[in-house]
Amino acid sequence: RDFCLSRGLGDVYKRQVYAIERLGQRVLEENLDVICIPTSFQSKQLALKYNLRLSDLSMHPNIDVTIDGADEIDTVLNLIKGGGGALLQEKIVAYNSKAVSYTHLTLPTIY
Repeated sequence: RDFCLSRGLGDVYKRQVYAIERLGQRVLEENLDVICIPTSFQSKQLALKYNLRLSDLSMHPNIDVTIDGADEIDTVLNLIKGGGGALLQEKIVAYNSKAVSYTHLTLPTIY
């Protein structure tokens, strides 16, 4: 069965680029069967650059894992998402995912 992955793109751009690049390498080297559902124009362009197979929610409504960025995550895992143009699509995709993983730049200081 295909593995269905969604990948966002936001302020943690360098990490996102590396993750998509590395996924492209692994798909090529290990002959993985991965379907990517981009949540933004930028993530779609990166996926195409690394020859990843693309789809959308209408074709693959059940996503195995979504990897996305968050501006802040505190010690009890509350998170703040940016207000970028892809926020609604990211929320819809996350809702349809079995698992969601958020990357972030730093943990804020909690007082």
